[in-house]
Amino acid sequence: MKKLCIVIILVALMLLWFLGPLSAGFARLSAAAYLHRLGEGKDFAFIDVEFAPPYGEYFVYYKSLLDGEKEQRAILVGPKLFPFFIRSDSYRPIG
Repeated sequence: MKKLCIVIILVALMLLWFLGPLSAGFARLSAAAYLHRLGEGKDFAFIDVEFAPPYGEYFVYYKSLLDGEKEQRAILVGPKLFPFFIRSDSYRPIG
């Protein structure tokens, strides 16, 4: 019975991971860590996470708290299944 519960939990986690909810959460977490590492975490507020099929990666959107929400920042995080790598930032080039 104990093994069956563990298998059910693992299958449920895998489904959540591959269908998107967990991946989108990790993309948001990766983008937030990136902003905090740059020292800009307090200057931006999270708006949304959106999967971009043409890129196969996630866009994480933030609004600036310094200029009255006039400017948005988009951070591209990928790949889809393991969104831990920052691919692009609309404020500064990466590379």
